[in-house]
Amino acid sequence: MKKQLGIVGMGVMGRSLARNWAKNGHSLSLYNRRISGSEEGVALALTQQFEELRQAAAYEELSDFVASLEQPRKIVLMVTAGPAVDELIAELRPLLQPGDLIIEAGNAHYLDTERRMSMLNVHKINMLGLGVSGGEQGALNGASLMAGGTPSAYALAEPFLKSIAAKTPSGQLALKHIGPGGSGHFVKMVHNAIEYAEMQAIAEAFEFMYTLMGLDYDAIAQVLEAWNGSSQQSYLLEITSRILRTKNEQGYVIDRIADRAAYNQTGAATLVEGALWGAPLSMVASALFARFISNKKAQRQELAQYAERSLEAVSVSPDELKQAYAFTRIINHYQHFEMIAAFSERLGWKVNLSDLCAVWSSGCIIRSTLLQQLMPKVNGQLSVLFDKAAREELFAQKPSVKKVISAAMENDLPLSSMQAALIYYQQLTQEQSSAALVQAQRDYFGAHGVYLKQSAENLTFYPWPK
Repeated sequence: MKKQLGIVGMGVMGRSLARNWAKNGHSLSLYNRRISGSEEGVALALTQQFEELRQAAAYEELSDFVASLEQPRKIVLMVTAGPAVDELIAELRPLLQPGDLIIEAGNAHYLDTERRMSMLNVHKINMLGLGVSGGEQGALNGASLMAGGTPSAYALAEPFLKSIAAKTPSGQLALKHIGPGGSGHFVKMVHNAIEYAEMQAIAEAFEFMYTLMGLDYDAIAQVLEAWNGSSQQSYLLEITSRILRTKNEQGYVIDRIADRAAYNQTGAATLVEGALWGAPLSMVASALFARFISNKKAQRQELAQYAERSLEAVSVSPDELKQAYAFTRIINHYQHFEMIAAFSERLGWKVNLSDLCAVWSSGCIIRSTLLQQLMPKVNGQLSVLFDKAAREELFAQKPSVKKVISAAMENDLPLSSMQAALIYYQQLTQEQSSAALVQAQRDYFGAHGVYLKQSAENLTFYPWPK
Protein backbone atom coordinates (compact mmCIF):
# COMPACT_ATOMS: atom_id res chain seq x y z
CA MET A 1 0.00 0.00 0.00
CA LYS A 2 1.24 3.46 -0.91
CA LYS A 3 2.31 5.74 1.94
CA GLN A 4 0.73 9.12 2.70
CA LEU A 5 3.85 11.14 3.43
CA GLY A 6 7.55 10.92 2.63
CA ILE A 7 10.32 12.39 4.79
CA VAL A 8 13.84 12.98 3.54
CA GLY A 9 16.62 13.39 6.09
CA MET A 10 16.76 11.36 9.29
CA GLY A 11 18.74 13.71 11.48
CA VAL A 12 17.41 14.78 14.87
CA MET A 13 14.62 16.97 13.48
CA GLY A 14 13.69 14.65 10.60
CA ARG A 15 13.30 11.57 12.75
CA SER A 16 11.47 13.53 15.47
CA LEU A 17 8.94 14.85 12.95
CA ALA A 18 8.58 11.34 11.54
CA ARG A 19 7.84 9.92 14.98
CA ASN A 20 5.28 12.67 15.60
CA TRP A 21 3.48 12.01 12.33
CA ALA A 22 3.56 8.25 12.91
CA LYS A 23 2.09 8.68 16.41
CA ASN A 24 -0.72 10.67 14.82
CA GLY A 25 -1.64 7.85 12.46
CA HIS A 26 0.01 8.84 9.18
CA SER A 27 1.69 6.19 7.04
CA LEU A 28 5.27 7.14 6.19
CA SER A 29 8.13 6.46 3.85
CA LEU A 30 11.55 7.45 5.19
CA TYR A 31 14.62 8.23 3.12
CA ASN A 32 18.20 8.91 4.14
CA ARG A 33 21.14 9.02 1.79
CA ARG A 34 23.62 6.15 1.81
CA ILE A 35 27.30 6.96 2.36
CA SER A 36 29.43 3.85 2.70
CA GLY A 37 31.16 3.70 6.04
CA SER A 38 29.29 6.59 7.66
CA GLU A 39 25.60 6.65 6.73
CA GLU A 40 24.27 3.21 6.00
CA GLY A 41 20.83 1.86 6.80
CA VAL A 42 19.93 4.97 8.82
CA ALA A 43 16.21 4.98 8.00
CA LEU A 44 15.90 1.22 8.47
CA ALA A 45 17.58 1.42 11.88
CA LEU A 46 15.05 4.02 13.01
CA THR A 47 12.12 1.80 12.07
CA GLN A 48 13.62 -0.86 14.34
CA GLN A 49 14.51 1.55 17.15
CA PHE A 50 11.19 3.32 17.62
CA GLU A 51 7.92 1.46 18.07
CA GLU A 52 5.86 4.15 16.33
CA LEU A 53 8.02 3.83 13.18
CA ARG A 54 7.68 0.05 12.85
CA GLN A 55 5.13 0.41 10.04
CA ALA A 56 7.16 3.03 8.14
CA ALA A 57 8.96 2.01 4.96
CA ALA A 58 12.71 2.76 4.84
CA TYR A 59 14.65 3.60 1.67
CA GLU A 60 18.15 4.47 0.48
CA GLU A 61 17.23 4.73 -3.22
CA LEU A 62 15.42 7.96 -4.01
CA SER A 63 13.46 6.51 -6.94
CA ASP A 64 12.08 3.69 -4.80
CA PHE A 65 11.21 6.17 -2.07
CA VAL A 66 9.24 8.40 -4.46
CA ALA A 67 7.48 5.42 -6.05
CA SER A 68 6.26 4.31 -2.60
CA LEU A 69 4.10 7.42 -2.11
CA GLU A 70 0.46 7.93 -2.98
CA GLN A 71 -0.38 10.68 -5.48
CA PRO A 72 -0.22 13.59 -5.31
CA ARG A 73 3.04 12.88 -3.54
CA LYS A 74 3.86 14.90 -0.43
CA ILE A 75 7.54 14.97 0.48
CA VAL A 76 9.10 16.74 3.46
CA LEU A 77 12.74 17.80 3.14
CA MET A 78 14.61 18.06 6.43
CA VAL A 79 18.21 18.49 5.33
CA THR A 80 20.87 21.14 5.93
CA ALA A 81 19.90 24.47 4.37
CA GLY A 82 21.87 25.62 1.35
CA PRO A 83 23.27 23.76 -1.69
CA ALA A 84 22.23 20.36 -0.29
CA VAL A 85 18.58 21.35 -0.74
CA ASP A 86 19.13 22.38 -4.36
CA GLU A 87 20.97 19.15 -5.09
CA LEU A 88 18.19 17.10 -3.55
CA ILE A 89 15.44 18.94 -5.43
CA ALA A 90 17.40 18.44 -8.67
CA GLU A 91 17.40 14.68 -7.99
CA LEU A 92 13.74 14.62 -7.01
CA ARG A 93 12.27 16.73 -9.80
CA PRO A 94 12.52 14.14 -12.65
CA LEU A 95 10.85 11.59 -10.36
CA LEU A 96 7.85 13.82 -9.57
CA GLN A 97 4.69 14.63 -11.51
CA PRO A 98 2.55 17.76 -11.82
CA GLY A 99 0.55 18.32 -8.65
CA ASP A 100 3.09 16.74 -6.30
CA LEU A 101 4.23 18.74 -3.28
CA ILE A 102 7.64 19.40 -1.75
CA ILE A 103 7.64 20.78 1.81
CA GLU A 104 11.02 22.36 2.58
CA ALA A 105 11.12 22.30 6.39
CA GLY A 106 14.69 23.38 7.10
CA ASN A 107 16.03 26.86 7.84
CA ALA A 108 16.19 27.93 4.20
CA HIS A 109 16.74 31.57 3.28
CA TYR A 110 13.41 32.95 2.10
CA LEU A 111 14.87 34.11 -1.24
CA ASP A 112 16.20 30.59 -1.89
CA THR A 113 12.71 29.27 -1.17
CA GLU A 114 11.14 31.68 -3.67
CA ARG A 115 13.74 30.78 -6.30
CA ARG A 116 13.02 27.08 -5.83
CA MET A 117 9.28 27.69 -5.97
CA SER A 118 9.64 29.49 -9.29
CA MET A 119 11.74 26.69 -10.73
CA LEU A 120 9.32 23.97 -9.61
CA ASN A 121 6.31 25.95 -10.77
CA VAL A 122 7.56 25.59 -14.36
CA HIS A 123 7.05 21.87 -13.92
CA LYS A 124 3.72 22.38 -12.09
CA ILE A 125 5.17 20.96 -8.88
CA ASN A 126 3.95 22.58 -5.67
CA MET A 127 6.29 23.76 -2.95
CA LEU A 128 5.74 24.95 0.60
CA GLY A 129 8.39 26.70 2.68
CA LEU A 130 7.79 25.57 6.26
CA GLY A 131 9.36 27.22 9.28
CA VAL A 132 9.56 24.75 12.17
CA SER A 133 10.40 25.91 15.69
CA GLY A 134 10.64 23.99 18.93
CA GLY A 135 13.79 21.97 18.57
CA GLU A 136 13.79 18.22 19.03
CA GLN A 137 11.06 18.21 21.67
CA GLY A 138 8.82 20.47 19.62
CA ALA A 139 9.23 18.31 16.52
CA LEU A 140 8.43 15.24 18.59
CA ASN A 141 5.56 16.52 20.74
CA GLY A 142 4.15 19.60 19.00
CA ALA A 143 5.93 22.34 17.08
CA SER A 144 5.25 25.92 16.04
CA LEU A 145 4.72 25.87 12.28
CA MET A 146 4.93 28.79 9.82
CA ALA A 147 3.99 27.94 6.24
CA GLY A 148 4.61 30.01 3.13
CA GLY A 149 3.38 29.27 -0.36
CA THR A 150 0.27 29.18 -2.50
CA PRO A 151 -3.12 28.34 -0.95
CA SER A 152 -3.26 25.15 -3.04
CA ALA A 153 0.14 23.99 -1.78
CA TYR A 154 -0.88 24.73 1.79
CA ALA A 155 -4.18 22.86 1.36
CA LEU A 156 -2.25 19.69 0.41
CA ALA A 157 -0.07 19.96 3.50
CA GLU A 158 -2.58 21.25 6.05
CA PRO A 159 -3.96 17.92 7.32
CA PHE A 160 -0.45 16.68 8.06
CA LEU A 161 0.65 19.95 9.65
CA LYS A 162 -2.40 20.14 11.89
CA SER A 163 -1.62 16.77 13.41
CA ILE A 164 1.88 17.78 14.63
CA ALA A 165 1.29 21.42 15.63
CA ALA A 166 1.47 22.46 19.27
CA LYS A 167 -1.59 23.85 21.03
CA THR A 168 -1.54 27.51 22.08
CA PRO A 169 -2.68 28.60 25.57
CA SER A 170 -6.06 29.50 24.03
CA GLY A 171 -6.44 25.99 22.59
CA GLN A 172 -5.69 26.89 18.98
CA LEU A 173 -3.06 25.22 16.82
CA ALA A 174 0.39 26.84 16.63
CA LEU A 175 0.10 26.69 12.86
CA LYS A 176 -0.41 29.45 10.33
CA HIS A 177 -0.33 29.88 6.58
CA ILE A 178 1.71 33.09 6.80
CA GLY A 179 1.34 34.11 3.18
CA PRO A 180 2.76 33.54 -0.30
CA GLY A 181 6.29 32.80 -1.46
CA GLY A 182 9.01 32.66 1.15
CA SER A 183 7.00 34.33 3.90
CA GLY A 184 7.02 31.23 6.12
CA HIS A 185 10.79 30.92 6.03
CA PHE A 186 11.15 34.69 6.42
CA VAL A 187 9.24 34.87 9.70
CA LYS A 188 11.08 31.76 10.95
CA MET A 189 14.35 33.53 10.14
CA VAL A 190 13.27 36.58 12.15
CA HIS A 191 12.00 34.31 14.93
CA ASN A 192 15.54 32.95 15.23
CA ALA A 193 16.95 36.48 15.42
CA ILE A 194 14.61 37.24 18.33
CA GLU A 195 15.82 34.02 19.90
CA TYR A 196 19.48 35.06 19.54
CA ALA A 197 18.87 38.36 21.35
CA GLU A 198 16.70 36.77 24.06
CA MET A 199 19.44 34.26 24.83
CA GLN A 200 22.07 36.99 24.97
CA ALA A 201 19.97 39.10 27.34
CA ILE A 202 19.58 36.15 29.72
CA ALA A 203 23.30 35.39 29.51
CA GLU A 204 24.11 38.99 30.40
CA ALA A 205 21.75 38.96 33.38
CA PHE A 206 23.39 35.71 34.52
CA GLU A 207 26.90 37.16 34.17
CA PHE A 208 25.91 40.31 36.05
CA MET A 209 24.53 38.29 38.97
CA TYR A 210 27.47 35.87 39.02
CA THR A 211 30.33 38.34 38.53
CA LEU A 212 29.10 41.56 40.14
CA MET A 213 26.45 40.47 42.62
CA GLY A 214 28.38 37.41 43.81
CA LEU A 215 25.49 34.96 43.51
CA ASP A 216 26.18 31.27 43.01
CA TYR A 217 24.45 29.12 40.39
CA ASP A 218 21.64 27.96 42.66
CA ALA A 219 20.93 31.51 43.83
CA ILE A 220 20.86 32.76 40.21
CA ALA A 221 18.57 29.89 39.25
CA GLN A 222 16.27 30.90 42.09
CA VAL A 223 16.17 34.50 40.81
CA LEU A 224 15.43 33.34 37.27
CA GLU A 225 12.69 31.01 38.53
CA ALA A 226 11.10 33.98 40.29
CA TRP A 227 11.25 36.00 37.07
CA ASN A 228 9.77 33.04 35.23
CA GLY A 229 6.85 33.04 37.66
CA SER A 230 6.08 36.64 36.72
CA SER A 231 5.16 38.55 33.56
CA GLN A 232 8.62 37.65 32.20
CA GLN A 233 7.77 33.94 31.93
CA SER A 234 9.45 32.25 28.98
CA TYR A 235 10.73 28.87 27.87
CA LEU A 236 14.29 30.22 27.69
CA LEU A 237 14.21 31.40 31.31
CA GLU A 238 12.82 28.03 32.33
CA ILE A 239 15.59 26.01 30.71
CA THR A 240 18.30 28.41 31.89
CA SER A 241 17.45 27.84 35.55
CA ARG A 242 17.49 24.08 34.90
CA ILE A 243 20.90 24.34 33.25
CA LEU A 244 22.35 26.24 36.19
CA ARG A 245 21.08 23.65 38.67
CA THR A 246 22.36 20.65 36.71
CA LYS A 247 25.16 18.78 38.49
CA ASN A 248 26.82 15.39 38.32
CA GLU A 249 29.66 13.68 40.13
CA GLN A 250 32.11 16.27 38.74
CA GLY A 251 30.08 19.26 39.92
CA TYR A 252 28.11 21.87 37.99
CA VAL A 253 27.96 21.06 34.28
CA ILE A 254 28.09 24.74 33.29
CA ASP A 255 31.61 24.94 34.77
CA ARG A 256 32.88 22.47 32.17
CA ILE A 257 31.35 24.11 29.10
CA ALA A 258 33.75 26.27 27.08
CA ASP A 259 32.69 29.91 26.64
CA ARG A 260 32.39 29.66 22.87
CA ALA A 261 28.91 30.01 21.34
CA ALA A 262 28.12 28.62 17.91
CA TYR A 263 25.74 30.17 15.40
CA ASN A 264 23.93 29.36 12.18
CA GLN A 265 22.93 31.42 9.17
CA THR A 266 19.51 32.64 10.30
CA GLY A 267 20.63 35.33 12.74
CA ALA A 268 23.15 36.72 10.28
CA ALA A 269 20.66 36.48 7.41
CA THR A 270 18.14 38.55 9.38
CA LEU A 271 20.74 41.18 10.14
CA VAL A 272 21.86 41.36 6.49
CA GLU A 273 18.31 41.64 5.18
CA GLY A 274 17.57 44.34 7.73
CA ALA A 275 20.71 46.27 6.79
CA LEU A 276 19.88 46.10 3.09
CA TRP A 277 16.46 47.65 3.70
CA GLY A 278 17.25 50.05 6.52
CA ALA A 279 15.92 48.10 9.51
CA PRO A 280 17.93 49.00 12.67
CA LEU A 281 18.32 45.50 14.12
CA SER A 282 20.82 46.37 16.84
CA MET A 283 19.57 43.59 19.12
CA VAL A 284 20.42 40.66 16.89
CA ALA A 285 23.63 42.46 15.85
CA SER A 286 24.81 42.69 19.46
CA ALA A 287 23.93 39.03 20.08
CA LEU A 288 25.69 37.87 16.93
CA PHE A 289 28.81 39.90 17.56
CA ALA A 290 29.01 38.57 21.11
CA ARG A 291 28.99 35.03 19.69
CA PHE A 292 31.61 35.93 17.08
CA ILE A 293 33.93 37.40 19.71
CA SER A 294 33.37 34.43 22.03
CA ASN A 295 35.08 32.28 19.42
CA LYS A 296 38.25 34.41 19.53
CA LYS A 297 39.31 32.54 22.65
CA ALA A 298 43.07 32.69 22.09
CA GLN A 299 42.98 36.43 21.46
CA ARG A 300 40.79 37.00 24.51
CA GLN A 301 43.17 35.04 26.72
CA GLU A 302 46.17 37.01 25.49
CA LEU A 303 44.56 40.44 25.84
CA ALA A 304 43.05 39.64 29.24
CA GLN A 305 46.57 39.73 30.68
CA TYR A 306 46.85 43.44 29.85
CA ALA A 307 43.32 44.53 30.75
CA GLU A 308 43.02 45.89 34.25
CA ARG A 309 39.79 44.83 35.90
CA SER A 310 38.88 45.71 39.46
CA LEU A 311 35.53 44.59 40.78
CA GLU A 312 33.64 47.11 42.87
CA ALA A 313 30.57 46.53 44.98
CA VAL A 314 27.33 47.20 43.13
CA SER A 315 24.05 48.34 44.63
CA VAL A 316 21.81 46.84 41.96
CA SER A 317 18.94 44.71 43.23
CA PRO A 318 17.57 41.63 41.45
CA ASP A 319 14.38 43.60 40.76
CA GLU A 320 16.33 46.42 39.07
CA LEU A 321 18.16 43.83 36.96
CA LYS A 322 14.79 42.29 36.11
CA GLN A 323 13.56 45.70 34.93
CA ALA A 324 16.60 46.05 32.68
CA TYR A 325 15.99 42.57 31.29
CA ALA A 326 12.30 43.32 30.66
CA PHE A 327 13.22 46.58 28.89
CA THR A 328 15.67 44.71 26.65
CA ARG A 329 13.04 42.14 25.69
CA ILE A 330 10.48 44.75 24.66
CA ILE A 331 13.02 46.49 22.41
CA ASN A 332 14.08 43.15 20.94
CA HIS A 333 10.55 42.15 20.00
CA TYR A 334 9.69 45.61 18.69
CA GLN A 335 12.69 45.80 16.36
CA HIS A 336 11.91 42.46 14.77
CA PHE A 337 8.15 42.95 14.59
CA GLU A 338 8.77 46.27 12.85
CA MET A 339 10.97 44.49 10.33
CA ILE A 340 8.32 41.86 9.62
CA ALA A 341 5.66 44.55 9.17
CA ALA A 342 7.88 46.51 6.77
CA PHE A 343 8.78 43.48 4.65
CA SER A 344 5.19 42.28 4.63
CA GLU A 345 3.99 45.62 3.30
CA ARG A 346 6.77 45.88 0.73
CA LEU A 347 6.27 42.34 -0.59
CA GLY A 348 2.49 42.20 -0.25
CA TRP A 349 2.50 39.26 2.15
CA LYS A 350 -0.16 40.66 4.53
CA VAL A 351 1.41 39.00 7.57
CA ASN A 352 -0.88 39.26 10.60
CA LEU A 353 1.38 40.05 13.57
CA SER A 354 -1.27 39.06 16.08
CA ASP A 355 -1.57 35.63 14.46
CA LEU A 356 2.21 35.38 14.52
CA CYS A 357 2.22 36.03 18.27
CA ALA A 358 -0.29 33.21 18.66
CA VAL A 359 1.80 30.79 16.57
CA TRP A 360 4.88 31.66 18.61
CA SER A 361 3.11 31.38 21.97
CA SER A 362 3.46 27.60 22.07
CA GLY A 363 5.80 24.92 20.76
CA CYS A 364 8.60 27.29 19.78
CA ILE A 365 11.82 28.35 21.49
CA ILE A 366 10.77 31.99 22.07
CA ARG A 367 7.36 31.16 23.55
CA SER A 368 6.58 33.47 26.45
CA THR A 369 3.93 35.42 28.29
CA LEU A 370 5.22 38.53 26.53
CA LEU A 371 4.02 37.22 23.17
CA GLN A 372 0.55 36.69 24.62
CA GLN A 373 0.63 40.24 26.02
CA LEU A 374 1.67 41.63 22.63
CA MET A 375 -1.05 39.78 20.71
CA PRO A 376 -3.76 42.47 21.11
CA LYS A 377 -1.21 45.30 20.80
CA VAL A 378 -0.22 44.30 17.26
CA ASN A 379 -3.73 43.45 16.03
CA GLY A 380 -3.74 45.87 13.11
CA GLN A 381 -1.29 48.71 12.58
CA LEU A 382 2.02 48.35 14.46
CA SER A 383 2.32 51.47 16.60
CA VAL A 384 5.58 53.07 17.70
CA LEU A 385 6.96 50.84 20.50
CA PHE A 386 3.64 48.94 20.55
CA ASP A 387 1.25 51.24 22.50
CA LYS A 388 0.92 53.88 25.21
CA ALA A 389 1.10 51.35 28.07
CA ALA A 390 4.29 49.80 26.66
CA ARG A 391 5.84 53.24 26.20
CA GLU A 392 5.06 54.14 29.81
CA GLU A 393 6.54 50.83 30.96
CA LEU A 394 9.76 51.45 29.04
CA PHE A 395 10.03 54.97 30.46
CA ALA A 396 9.60 53.62 34.00
CA GLN A 397 12.21 50.91 33.42
CA LYS A 398 14.85 53.20 31.90
CA PRO A 399 16.45 54.29 35.22
CA SER A 400 17.06 50.63 36.14
CA VAL A 401 18.58 49.95 32.72
CA LYS A 402 20.95 52.89 33.10
CA LYS A 403 21.88 51.83 36.63
CA VAL A 404 22.66 48.26 35.57
CA ILE A 405 24.70 49.36 32.55
CA SER A 406 26.60 51.98 34.57
CA ALA A 407 27.54 49.38 37.19
CA ALA A 408 28.66 46.99 34.47
CA MET A 409 30.75 49.64 32.71
CA GLU A 410 32.49 50.59 35.96
CA ASN A 411 33.53 46.95 36.27
CA ASP A 412 34.37 46.38 32.58
CA LEU A 413 31.53 43.90 32.20
CA PRO A 414 30.15 44.04 28.64
CA LEU A 415 26.34 44.05 28.45
CA SER A 416 26.08 44.51 24.70
CA SER A 417 22.45 43.48 24.41
CA MET A 418 21.17 45.72 27.20
CA GLN A 419 23.29 48.62 25.95
CA ALA A 420 21.98 48.14 22.41
CA ALA A 421 18.41 48.24 23.73
CA LEU A 422 19.02 51.45 25.68
CA ILE A 423 20.82 53.18 22.81
CA TYR A 424 18.03 52.25 20.40
CA TYR A 425 15.45 53.67 22.81
CA GLN A 426 17.48 56.84 23.32
CA GLN A 427 17.88 57.32 19.58
CA LEU A 428 14.21 56.65 18.87
CA THR A 429 13.08 59.13 21.54
CA GLN A 430 15.54 61.85 20.48
CA GLU A 431 13.59 64.48 18.54
CA GLN A 432 16.69 66.23 17.18
CA SER A 433 19.66 64.02 16.26
CA SER A 434 23.14 64.55 14.83
CA ALA A 435 22.09 63.15 11.45
CA ALA A 436 22.00 66.66 9.91
CA LEU A 437 25.78 66.86 10.23
CA VAL A 438 26.27 63.37 8.77
CA GLN A 439 24.16 64.24 5.73
CA ALA A 440 25.96 67.58 5.34
CA GLN A 441 29.27 65.71 5.29
CA ARG A 442 27.91 63.36 2.62
CA ASP A 443 26.79 66.29 0.52
CA TYR A 444 30.11 68.11 0.94
CA PHE A 445 32.34 65.28 -0.30
CA GLY A 446 29.95 63.40 -2.54
CA ALA A 447 27.19 65.79 -3.65
CA HIS A 448 24.52 63.51 -2.19
CA GLY A 449 22.22 66.41 -1.37
CA VAL A 450 20.46 67.50 1.81
CA TYR A 451 16.86 68.10 2.80
CA LEU A 452 16.47 71.62 4.18
CA LYS A 453 13.97 72.04 6.99
CA GLN A 454 11.84 74.58 5.15
CA SER A 455 11.53 72.27 2.11
CA ALA A 456 11.83 68.78 3.51
CA GLU A 457 10.53 67.11 0.31
CA ASN A 458 13.06 68.65 -2.05
CA LEU A 459 16.68 67.48 -2.29
CA THR A 460 19.09 70.42 -2.28
CA PHE A 461 22.72 70.35 -3.37
CA TYR A 462 24.36 73.00 -1.26
CA PRO A 463 27.29 75.09 -2.63
CA TRP A 464 29.75 74.29 0.16
CA PRO A 465 33.04 76.26 0.29
CA LYS A 466 35.90 74.21 -1.14
